[in-house]
Amino acid sequence: MRRYGLVRVVVTSDRFDRLDPAAATSEVAAGWRSAAPHDEVVATPGSDGGPGLLAAVRAGLGGDELAGAGAAAVVTGPSGSRTVWLQAGTCPGSSSVGLGRALRVAVSSGATRVVIGLGGTQRPDGGLGLLAGLGLDLRVGTDLAAAVDLVPHDLDALAALRGSLAGVDLVAAYDDDRPLLGMAGVGELVARSDPDGRAQAQVVERGLAALAGATSAVLGGSARPDLLAGGDRTRPTSVPGSGAGGGLGFMLAALGARLAPGPAVLASALDLDARLVSADLAVVAVPHLDWGTAATGVIAHVSERAGAVGVPVVALAGTSLLGRKDLAGAGLVGAYVVEGAEPDRLAALAARVARTWSPVV
Repeated sequence: MRRYGLVRVVVTSDRFDRLDPAAATSEVAAGWRSAAPHDEVVATPGSDGGPGLLAAVRAGLGGDELAGAGAAAVVTGPSGSRTVWLQAGTCPGSSSVGLGRALRVAVSSGATRVVIGLGGTQRPDGGLGLLAGLGLDLRVGTDLAAAVDLVPHDLDALAALRGSLAGVDLVAAYDDDRPLLGMAGVGELVARSDPDGRAQAQVVERGLAALAGATSAVLGGSARPDLLAGGDRTRPTSVPGSGAGGGLGFMLAALGARLAPGPAVLASALDLDARLVSADLAVVAVPHLDWGTAATGVIAHVSERAGAVGVPVVALAGTSLLGRKDLAGAGLVGAYVVEGAEPDRLAALAARVARTWSPVV
């Protein structure tokens, strides 16, 4: 009879094909336990701040619904503090108007902290919709094409709105660290993704520049010197994440939010570091593994944190383009690729890897 030594394994995944982070992580954990039932498996869902964030929060932290906010998760702390998690891409309404309305509901409900995942937004609006949803009557509406006509007077109410949110710890969890403007900004993304990309990118860039200029003129560099100050206070600097969510990162930061990488925000909430300290191995599932995916998102964050405490990390991937040296450079000790097309193929791969990594005694 085969017997196993005890291995403490932290397993995590962001989205994996059809599975949200919670379901993918559960599948990996179930597969591992089926092959190594004596191992201690700690399932810790991950998210980069994109679609699936709320599923990961509910699986890892629980959370209640928030009436009137659409998709949200409310987590109550031991001292009665309330953290509301919102996902920009799943809030109802056009542009980012739905997010603005959901944020109003969250704040009025007594939330002391609001975490907003910026991934999955449908089109860039620089946060104009957010402002409209928060109650600002914008002369130019929520279309960036019209934003070129913005003047500071249009945003006179912005300072008061920022003040009304001062008592809430706002966190903007970004899945993309692009800045607002420039060669790597929102316009560049539009140019790559839109059939009429170049022309549309110019419209987006001009609208965002006008919005940034008006915002800077109203709030001044003292509100967010790193974001708003410049030689003439009309151009934001290249703050990572300010271009996330089509510019939502910029406007949320202007309103007082902290910009932070999505994987780090959720990992901190789930106390990933403490789980890794007592682990022997970390297992991360990703749909595709190459230098780009290995350097960003959940797998990059887990590799960094696990490496800091000397815990090896292996990847389970739908496909992989990395060789052995590449894996070592990414902080991974191995990568295993899914085989077949059966519904539980991720669990089957996890079971196969468990037979390799769980020692026989």
